[in-house]
Amino acid sequence: MFKQVSLNLTKVLVISPSGNFYGSEQVLADYLKHTQRQYTVFVPAGSIFLKLLLKAGLPHQIIGYNVKNLKLFYVSLFLKILSSNYQVIYLNEAGHSKYVLLLAKIFRKKKFVIHIRIVEDTIKERWTPGIPSNVQVLSISKYMEQLFFNRSIQLYDPYDFSDDDTNSLNNRGHGDNKLHIGIIGRISANKGLAFLLDLLERLKKNKNDDFIFHLFGEPDTEATSNGKYEKLRSFENTVVHGFVEEKDGIYDTIDCVMHLAQSEPLGRIFLEAIDRCVPLIGFDAAGIGEISNLTGLTALLIKPGSPDFINDLLSTLNNVQFYKMNYVQKYHEAKISASDIFSVKKYTEKMDDLLSF
Repeated sequence: MFKQVSLNLTKVLVISPSGNFYGSEQVLADYLKHTQRQYTVFVPAGSIFLKLLLKAGLPHQIIGYNVKNLKLFYVSLFLKILSSNYQVIYLNEAGHSKYVLLLAKIFRKKKFVIHIRIVEDTIKERWTPGIPSNVQVLSISKYMEQLFFNRSIQLYDPYDFSDDDTNSLNNRGHGDNKLHIGIIGRISANKGLAFLLDLLERLKKNKNDDFIFHLFGEPDTEATSNGKYEKLRSFENTVVHGFVEEKDGIYDTIDCVMHLAQSEPLGRIFLEAIDRCVPLIGFDAAGIGEISNLTGLTALLIKPGSPDFINDLLSTLNNVQFYKMNYVQKYHEAKISASDIFSVKKYTEKMDDLLSF
């Protein structure tokens, strides 16, 4: 809990397009908790994120806005910038970029900073007719920086690693001699739903019941409409938990994480796994591959385009099942370097500098 203090706001406006509490909102929350500056922060009204920020008692002015009428919100923001001495406008993710780019063209002497956090934000058509010179774009990984058609400043998202991981180093054990695998996040094609179904079909065909898959997330509209989510639920070795907010409850349930997205911009899920010393299985690609190379945790990642990916995945799962504690120890050792690379303190200092005027 942070003490509420009298506000002495800097001339910086912060906008969160999303009111959820996924990776981008978690990063913004970490920054707002650690910066010594005080900002005016706009968050979707009635959202989870707004409630969490207000509950934290942060020394910022937190204001809810109506996401159902964005045009009206940005008209009011135009008037606020016009009538006040705000110098910097920061957009935490590029979902509202067309509105912010318009403001940037009107207020040429103001500084605008936009964070790109998903692959779709790197597409040139989303930034037409162009990026004004008073707009600075930030990318969350080298992978995203390379995808983006224009110049950007690459800055790794931070992760607030815990100091104590002694519980994670204990061999939990489930009493059933099976490997309990966590799949965390939205259930969708982009997150590798097709690969998961192929894996489950192979296990069923081979009558292999060594693995239990725990899914922590909600399906997207496509997965429910095309029947793939129902098919997923039909397998006896899957347990569907839905969205679970309490992360400790997730990681206390599983032996390892499996993440089958091939185009993860950075991969906060990997940082969570490192923090809790829980091995992660996935693709050596995009942000996940980038983190693995930075931390040396490459052993459990599979190269994309393998001629028999499912067989490679099964071999990796067997490897974790037999040598789990060896991998847990490697994650414990890698956590030290990861804590430095993805330091909240370093990120906060850099963001403070980028939002200066």
